[in-house]
Amino acid sequence: MDGISSISSVSLETSLPAERVSSTSAVAKTFGDYVTDAAKETVATIRSGETAMINGLSGKGSMQDAVNAIIAAESSLQATMAIRDKAITAYNEILRMPI
Repeated sequence: MDGISSISSVSLETSLPAERVSSTSAVAKTFGDYVTDAAKETVATIRSGETAMINGLSGKGSMQDAVNAIIAAESSLQATMAIRDKAITAYNEILRMPI
């Protein structure tokens, strides 16, 4: 029994990190904000891919870095195009709905 009594009690209350606690003063992001942020990230990825490609071709950077950046840019562009296609399809479905 001495072993059991030496176990400290476990607290069921846990504290959340400050960044996970939502504050009422913070404004919630809208869907448009998320889309804008995603578009900005895609443009930044494509620009970094172009820069890495230019640096790789001019000898200022490694070709491996250029290939990796181009693959990342291509993936971002494909994801953006897929999201655009889904948005257009959803918009067309809404247009076809009877009023």
